[in-house]
Formats: sequence, structure tokens, C-alpha cells
Amino acid sequence: RASSQGITQASNLIFYKASGMIVCSMVMGILVDYSGTKYAYILVVMMAGIVSALSFLFRTALSMAIFAFVDAFFTNAILQVAPVLTAKYCGVDNFAEAYGMMFTIMTPGILTGPSAVGWIFESRGNYDIAMLISGSIAFFKCTSNISIE
Repeated sequence: RASSQGITQASNLIFYKASGMIVCSMVMGILVDYSGTKYAYILVVMMAGIVSALSFLFRTALSMAIFAFVDAFFTNAILQVAPVLTAKYCGVDNFAEAYGMMFTIMTPGILTGPSAVGWIFESRGNYDIAMLISGSIAFFKCTSNISIE
């Protein structure tokens, strides 16, 4: 997407993504210790969905750099909080089985997502619709999880 917007230095965006991941690791370590873990997870997945859904707004080099940082922050936050939640709700004794089941359930989306995005890109000519769909799914998933205890 960056190259279609005229950004030739993709390594700069990778730097911002890596910076977002590092900052996320520090912030989420503190946040998970001092807040409700379930609500922290819902918040980060919801924010990741919102950022993904609004990605079509980022057109300039500066806005794409900000998007790269924020997207990496929230995507990494999901990976930081998921093991903590799994251990909290399933227990340390059942952690391996529960975590394995979680990734087994996530696998169909991970395997079919890139193909679906590629198909949407080829039919529409841009990634905007695909990002809007994936972000909306993440957002509505979180709103349905808020009431689950």
C-alpha cells in the first residue's frame, strides 16, 4: 500500500512498526499489571479494529508513518495480553491446551485472510474495502465480548 502512495522507503515504515512494538511491550506490561486484563484486551482489540478500519484515511508519508506505529502498537498489544488472559481464565495447568485451541480457532482466519484481501484488491483496485471489513469485524467482536464475564 505504501508503494502505491509513492512511498519508496519502506524500511522507514518498518522502523516505525518496530518502534510501536517496543513501546507496546513496555506500556502493556504496566497496563496488564494494574488494570483489569479482560478490559485491556477488549480495548486493544477494539482499537486495532478501529485503526485498521480507518487506514484508508492515511495517504501521506507522515500519516502512514503514524499508522505504522499505531497499528504495530495495537497488534502487538493483542499478542501481549492474550497469554495473560488465557492463564487467568483457564489456569496455569490448562494453559498449553487452551492456548493451542485458541490458535487452532484463529487459524482459518489467518489462512484465508490474505487470499480474501488479495481477491478484494484485484476486484476493487485498492485495499480500502478489505481493511474496512477486517477492522469492523474486530470492532464488533469486542463490543460483543464486553458483556461476557
